[in-house]
Amino acid sequence: MSQLQEHPKIITSLFAKPARIMFLVMLFVLTTLVATTAAQDETPTVGDLPPEITIVEQVVTPNAVTTTLNIVTTKDTFVNSNNPDKNWGGFGQLRTGYDAPPSSSTNYGAQRMLMQFNVYPGLIPAGAIVDNATFYIYQEGATGFTNLEIEARRLASSWDEYSVTWNSHQPVWGDALGRGTADSANGWKTVDAIDIVQEWLSGTPNYGVVFQTDETPANQNQRVYRSRETSEKPYIILTYTQYNDNCAPSANITPLNTWSPGVFTVSWSGSDCGTPPSPPSGIDRYDVQYSTNNYNWIDWKTNVPASETSAAFNGINGTTYYFRVRATDKAGNIGVYSSSQSTRVDAVAPSASMGTINQYNFPSFTVTWSGSDNLSGVASYEVQFREAGGAWASQTYSASQTSDVVTGGEPGKTYGFRVRAIDNAGNASAFTAEQTTTIVNDPTSIITPFDPPVVLTQTVTVSWVPYTTGTINSYTIKYRYNGGAWKNWKTVTGTPPGTTDVFDAAIDSDWSGASYKTGLFEFEVAATTTNLGSEPFTGTPEAGVVIDPDGNMQVRAYFPIIFQTGQ
Repeated sequence: MSQLQEHPKIITSLFAKPARIMFLVMLFVLTTLVATTAAQDETPTVGDLPPEITIVEQVVTPNAVTTTLNIVTTKDTFVNSNNPDKNWGGFGQLRTGYDAPPSSSTNYGAQRMLMQFNVYPGLIPAGAIVDNATFYIYQEGATGFTNLEIEARRLASSWDEYSVTWNSHQPVWGDALGRGTADSANGWKTVDAIDIVQEWLSGTPNYGVVFQTDETPANQNQRVYRSRETSEKPYIILTYTQYNDNCAPSANITPLNTWSPGVFTVSWSGSDCGTPPSPPSGIDRYDVQYSTNNYNWIDWKTNVPASETSAAFNGINGTTYYFRVRATDKAGNIGVYSSSQSTRVDAVAPSASMGTINQYNFPSFTVTWSGSDNLSGVASYEVQFREAGGAWASQTYSASQTSDVVTGGEPGKTYGFRVRAIDNAGNASAFTAEQTTTIVNDPTSIITPFDPPVVLTQTVTVSWVPYTTGTINSYTIKYRYNGGAWKNWKTVTGTPPGTTDVFDAAIDSDWSGASYKTGLFEFEVAATTTNLGSEPFTGTPEAGVVIDPDGNMQVRAYFPIIFQTGQ
């Protein structure tokens, strides 16, 4: 029975990386083996392979042959600092970390593990695709941290299993390949090894790997594994597939908008064709390029998995970008690049403004707005409105419409308006500052606020403003003193009637008869028209002023006295 059959379950990972468990975190991330020659018709037999490599399984389907290999390590050993010139080739253990137990006679000190597998170009047929590669190693001992970080480094030159020592191996270290964690539970450990196997198959020199971990004496962190001299040899299970597919796939960029914002999404798709009577092997990956002139192409996304069919692109304002894509199928057939799709970037938002809205309006009135954009142009406007500071509601207008008539406003209620512009690239301006208006009846007239709100004379000028679509022929003004009863002041007539007059506090007997001549006078005005009737009195003051001719009030600061009808 093969080791694959004996140990099919993944117990834990020796090395981990965020995306997936890794045997080695490679400097070059390869997701599939790119074949440059056509797939071979013949599949390997036992006699074709070195003795340390055996065929575990071959599965034949109408369109493919899938082969699984068991690759036992050809060299493995460890070196240690307390025996710097001793070789441990042929020993039954592989050790890494620091060993110096107080009650033990071993006291290896710092330990580093070396290993090599016979994985080389030509091991699998040209055109075959690696499906997976898994590293197996048996852990028989652990001390120190429950989860211990281990680093793997590439060996840069050849070494001999039966002569390498602590002193001799250090000069041939290569670059660091990655880090992962090893737990403290003993038993078989399995780790994804597809990336390093891909490198070795594609021609990267394979001198093996050195493993090391925390070598701090006080921590006593170490892991002990079984070597190839035992029945639990380290090995790799490699599975690859040869497809009966000589038909290259096709791919296309999804058409882009004429204009795009600074960051926009590029999408692509593809399809694969088979070689009759075999079905297609299916798309394995994509390569996407971009250009600013449609002929000098730059790699953007390479070896993208078939499951990934879109990505965000960050462009420069005013630049036109072209994109094209090609697909590679699982049989290694590489399609041609597609025709290009282009878009121009507009990364600057447009501007918008709203025409001045009167403070008071009748139930039907017009709101206007405008906007501009330097590149793609304004595509639409979003006008928002709300009642009395409530939730905003939106209405969208095309770029050609810059006004609308508001109808149905309720007298006495205040409405707010604001607008923003959206350009053809999808950029939106900020909303303009809110403008508010209060709906009034027709006709309406309002006393304007007093400035200052306190006068040191017994007379004060009173002014009012009319709002009407008709013809006003008179105004009637009422007042009250210190919140008392409303009294008629005067009726103003004329063609048209005036909108200002001087009020003399002496006309009020309560004020003139008071020994302390200081008080608040409040006013309300009502208009009468020849064709729309008369404005009713509401009994709500529209503006007020303090009359204090004797200077009884010690003014520190004025606080405006403001009134609004119906509020």
